[in-house]
Parts: sequence; C-alpha cells; structure tokens
Amino acid sequence: MIKDPFKDIRRLPRPWLDTKDANTLTLRVALVVYLGVVPLLVAQTLARVLLAQRQPYVGRPDLGPFYAPWDLVPWVEHLHGLAAQYPGAVEAIAVGQIAVAVPALIAVTILVLLLHRWMVAKANPAPDTHGSARTATIEEIRAAGLFDNDGPILGFMRVPYTLSEMVATAVRQRSLRPFLVPYAERLIRAKAEWHTLLVAPNGSGKTQDHILQTALTWRGSLIAYALKEELPLGCVGFRASAEGMNSRILLVALGDPEDPRIVPSGYINPLDAIDTTNANREYQDASELVAALKGQAAGDKPGMGSPSESFFTSLSTTFLECLFLWMRYVMPAERCNPAGALQLISDPNADSSRSLLLKMRDFSHAPEKRWRDRQGRATDRNPIIVEAAHLMLTQLTDDQRTSVLSVAATYLAPFRNPVIAQATSRTNFDPRDLLDAEKNLTLVLYAPYSAKNTIQPIVRFLFQALLRRMVRGTVSSRTAKGRCLVQIDELDSLGYVPVIANDINELRGMGVTFDLAVQGYNQIYRRYGKDEPITMACTARVIYRPVDDDTKDKVSHAYGKATLRVKAPPGSGGKGKDGGVPPYIDLPRGLDPNEVGLLPSNRCLIFIGTDAHKGTGLRPIYAWRRHAFEDPEFSYRMAFPPPGLSPSTPMGPGNGDAGTGNRAA
Repeated sequence: MIKDPFKDIRRLPRPWLDTKDANTLTLRVALVVYLGVVPLLVAQTLARVLLAQRQPYVGRPDLGPFYAPWDLVPWVEHLHGLAAQYPGAVEAIAVGQIAVAVPALIAVTILVLLLHRWMVAKANPAPDTHGSARTATIEEIRAAGLFDNDGPILGFMRVPYTLSEMVATAVRQRSLRPFLVPYAERLIRAKAEWHTLLVAPNGSGKTQDHILQTALTWRGSLIAYALKEELPLGCVGFRASAEGMNSRILLVALGDPEDPRIVPSGYINPLDAIDTTNANREYQDASELVAALKGQAAGDKPGMGSPSESFFTSLSTTFLECLFLWMRYVMPAERCNPAGALQLISDPNADSSRSLLLKMRDFSHAPEKRWRDRQGRATDRNPIIVEAAHLMLTQLTDDQRTSVLSVAATYLAPFRNPVIAQATSRTNFDPRDLLDAEKNLTLVLYAPYSAKNTIQPIVRFLFQALLRRMVRGTVSSRTAKGRCLVQIDELDSLGYVPVIANDINELRGMGVTFDLAVQGYNQIYRRYGKDEPITMACTARVIYRPVDDDTKDKVSHAYGKATLRVKAPPGSGGKGKDGGVPPYIDLPRGLDPNEVGLLPSNRCLIFIGTDAHKGTGLRPIYAWRRHAFEDPEFSYRMAFPPPGLSPSTPMGPGNGDAGTGNRAA
C-alpha cells in the first residue's frame, strides 16, 4: 500500500493561530539566570582547582574531582581568614578568578546564543515552504526602511534586543527591565509620499490606533476630516505647541460643536477655487465644484449630466456652473459664496426666474474685454455664461425655468444652516500654504456624526476647492516645498468624491498624501465600483480584523499561496508513471477567509505595494497595534489643551469619552 504523500505536509504559518514562540518570557529569564549564575560558579570552581591547588582551606571536593557550587559560601569565609595570615593572597585569587571567568563567560555566551538560534529555527520551521504565504521577518522590514520612515503610522513590531543592545539599554535605563522584557517596540511607518488605506470595522479602534497617532507624529501640514471630537481635541494642542509642530490651527466647524473646547477658527469659501485669471481654466473649475457638490456616481463626467439624470437636473448643473462663475466676476466678496448663491436663487423680491438670467446674460462681467465671441470680436461678457442664460431664456417656459432653479436650490439647501453659511462665507488662509514647509498648517474639518448625511455634499465641495487651490501652480513634488497629509476617516460617509476618484495618483506627485479609512472593501466598491482606483493607488494597506466577506476574501488572496516540497514515498515511481508524486505541491491559499476573521484585536496585517521596496514588494507584515492613550508618549501629547483654552475647561454634556480626563482614567 502506497503511503499518502499529503500526510506529512506541514501546516502553513498562520501567525495568530500558531502558539510556538521561542522568545517567551520564561525562556528569557532562564537565559538570564544561566548567563549570570553559571559562569560565576564555573569560575569559582576552576579557581579553587587551578589556583588554590585543592588546599585544605577551600574544602573537600564533593563531586568527584570537582567542587560543588554550594561550597562557595564556606570558601568565602575561609578567604577572610586567609587574608589576615597571607597579605595579598585574596587579591591574587581575585585576579585569577577574573582571568578564568572571562573566557568561561565568552564560551557559555556563545553556547547559549547558538542554543537560542536553534530553538528559534525549531519553533518556526519553513525550509521547504516557497511562494509568498508567509509574513515578513524583522530583517526584511528593516531592509525595507519601514522603521525609519516619517509617514503615517501603520503599527509596531517587537524587535528582540541583541546581547549588546540589551546590556546597553539596561545601563542607560538603570533597570533590569531589558533582561525581563528583551525587546524594543519600533513603529512601522509608511513613507511620506505613500497613500495609505486603513480597512477596519466599526468599533475596532482605528481612530486611536492609527488616525490620532499619525496626526500626532506627522511633521508637515495636515488636513483632517473628523466625525469624532477625539481627533481635534487629541491632536491640535500638541501640533500647535512649540514642542510639537508649531502649527497654525484652523478648525472649520460644519456643525454646532457640543464640546466647548472646540472653537471655530477657520473659514473656507469654495468659490475661491475658481481661478478667474485663467480664461481657459475657469469653467472647468466651476464644473468640478458642481460635480463635487452633487456627488456624481462613478463613470459620470464632471460638469456633464449622466444618462440617468433628468432633463431639469442636467440644466440645473449647467446653471450652477454659470452662476458660480458669474458671481466671481460681479458679486462683492462678502456675498460671493454658496450662501449668497442660494439667496440669489431663492430671492423672494425677484420678479420672476427671468430676472436673474437676464442679469447673467446682459450685464458686463469684466470691463477689460478679455473674451472673444463666436465671431471673434472682443467682449466684456463670458460667452459660456451668455449662451447658457440665453438658452434658458429663449427655449424654456417660465415653469421650466422655475423647475431648473428649484433643482439647483436643492443642491445648495445645506447652506441655509447658519453655522455652515458662516464657515463657508470667506477664506482666512491661503490654501497654497499647506504645501509650504515653512508655513505649517493644521486644518480640521469637524462635522458632528449626527449630521454626517447633511454635511456630506459640503465636505466634498470643500475638498474639491481646497485641493484645487493647494496644487495650483504646482507641477510636481519637486516644485512643492513640503507635503500635506489629507486624513479622511469614514471615507464612505462622503459618498463619491470626484477629486479622489480622478486625481489621487496625480496629487501624490504634487505633494499631497492621502490617509483614508473605511470599514470594509465593500464600502469602496459601493461608491467607486469594482474597478475603483483607491486600492491600487494606496501603497500601504492596513487591515484590522475584518467582518465582511469581501474584505476577508481580498485579504486571503493578498496573503498569497505557497509551494511545499515533499518527499516522494518509496516505490512511487518517477514523473509520468502511475502513482508518481510531484516534488512540489501548490496549496490554494495561505489563509482562508475564515482564518482571516480570527485576527486578534491587538494585531493587524500590513500590505506594502510592489513599488515601495525598490520594485520588489514586501511580504505581509503581522504587526502589533494599541490605543494611543495606552502609550505614555502619545498620552503625553494628547494632554496638550487646544490653543487658547486651559486643561481645566469643563467638558460638555455627553462627551465623557472624548476628553483627556476619561483617557487619563
């Protein structure tokens, strides 16, 4: 009977399911005792044999020709008496002990290190495993430079000390802790230019474990979209301090903050993103703003109606584009904002829908006559605005024009909120400073979670305006003086964001880095389709324990496959013969989706793209993670109060889990 060749195939490494570990605390304590006690006893015994020549005062040997270790105590007592009779004898013996102990210590150390190396190899055997179905080693992570980067924090690794590092750390800390906890915790960080994607389900701690820690360590400018108060409260104090980044804090409140420590200090007018100095670009700027405001589905072109749009929706899109552009020419600065546009459309004193369109068509836009009409003549009115207004005036009835304006007003309805209208009434900073290394800015877009559905189009609107104005005049990262990190927690809550879908790769080359967080890959597919560009654009992807099947399956595929070399049983025959067994066997996956769902709550998987490590990629990293308030350094940084407020400022009702008081507890 032929032996089953699959019986001896070893199980593939599953880090969070395997229990073997050669670096346990028990083994380390045993090694410390062995290194500290055994060489001393060996040296004492050799000294009594070689130097004292088995004199009577050292006692009688109990273990044949050797002295037992417990004879050390009476021998020390004899040495005190010997010192009185023979001056200098004790010093001579001490020198001899050192001469014997040093070689003995070196020999025992080499023996223990070889033993430890053998135990590590025994605990993690994979000599016959090929393919990619294993996690990266510490040496591979160090070679990739992930311990030395300055980008978003991905996790941390426990790096075992070498013997010299252990001793040096113990001396520096004046503690025995390095011997009992013989590893250092090293942060794994992406490069500053890498886009990062965090996939973590609700309640997994992604804000504390990743977003907040990254905000507290990113040295450049920062744009953060926050649905929770713990982000602005936890990071702006340290970033504004001289000990931190000395950053200018701009907090844009898109809802009424419940915590009194959140004080609005930033304002953004999206219409400022329309560059009226460039006649070839201005209409495209207006079109992209309207597309972001509407949140068009994947596949739609900015500024154009999709096949699914109704007749009035298409015309309202064109109307808004022309209205925004017209306002940039003729309206005073205090009224040239989204709330002002809504007021023009909904003006109860207007005679009819014709009055606004007549102003857009007939009134001078720019006295310097910067445009050319269809006949090539100079004109002081933008031909695009004139043609759109003329079309609606001549081809539509009054009822149809009213319907077009009504649909346009629905897109601007959120600006009826006085808090939002105030936040978008003007711009009190230059967005281009976000890419200036000498002008560090921290811009926080705060929206209460309860109002996320209402705020959704506004945030898309602001992101489109911000990013367009930031990179204006920036050809590549070489022309940008610094880098800006854009953090978006709960990306799905914004719907479809055109600037991310269309320009995420180009913005990376202009000095903008995205740090995105979603609850699962299914959220990305829902908003951006199966051929979404986000996953491919993000060089670093961090996975917490997933709960949806799409994420489990994708992680299972990304973990890779393996090929195992097996020994053919005797008499099985060679290649092409009946009963032959191939020397290599391909297994389907290193991890099946169910095993991915067993990832511990304090661990994560990190996938690095192929363009990250000199074009060769890196195996998945099985890393640790923990909450920011559990780390002494991050707790210290979060304790800095927001600018202008003292740490004793009382918290608002219902915010017991958002302030530093609860974290300290």
